[in-house]
Amino acid sequence: MKNGMLILSVALTLLANPAQAQVSVNWGAQTDNGLGTAGGAELPIGDLIRIGTFNLTDTQIQQNQFNISLLNSSFIEYATAAIGDDVLVPAHWNTLTQTPTGTLGGRQIYLWAFDAPSLGAATEQGIFTSTNPSWVFPSDSALPPANSIIIDLDQVAHQVGPGAIVVGGFGNGTTTVNNVQYPLYNLTPVPEPSAYAAVFGVICLASVVWFRRLRGHRNLTRGSCV
Repeated sequence: MKNGMLILSVALTLLANPAQAQVSVNWGAQTDNGLGTAGGAELPIGDLIRIGTFNLTDTQIQQNQFNISLLNSSFIEYATAAIGDDVLVPAHWNTLTQTPTGTLGGRQIYLWAFDAPSLGAATEQGIFTSTNPSWVFPSDSALPPANSIIIDLDQVAHQVGPGAIVVGGFGNGTTTVNNVQYPLYNLTPVPEPSAYAAVFGVICLASVVWFRRLRGHRNLTRGSCV
């Protein structure tokens, strides 16, 4: 009798609190194309890859691509990986992440790649997504098979084409998979703060000179009319 009551109690508990399906995201670059530097070299083993989404539009990301602090504060990270994970070769990786997606459920997936093992040490970055509707984080409440996705950074099957390259490039350098060469997705340089400030300073100086010349021209014009 006691055993029957215990089983009934457990069953009622499960009905009141149903088990949450385990979300599974298999992500990487192992099919064809891989990641490369701006100069066309394969990204070395150990460099950082982040998966998540942005609280910014693609246009806003592009407009602020040199403001790494802003991009980082607008990025909701799901997981991280490193070049070489599981596959042990440059330019490629494969990672299986099984953890709740939380507020990421239903949001667009972005891959944010760097040419260093950490964000602070990076001098190049690339931000990639896809026009394929499957590049969306599963919801924690989704049941199999909707709670599991596979995405890959490749041009054909997963449609990571030119329109899905938010920051970076494509086609400079190649990588070899099963004795076949494929173009790389390329990162793009991130100016150091000092270099960015110097460029801004030059623009400001040029603006001052232009306004002074314009003011002088107006004064000469007024004098000739008196």
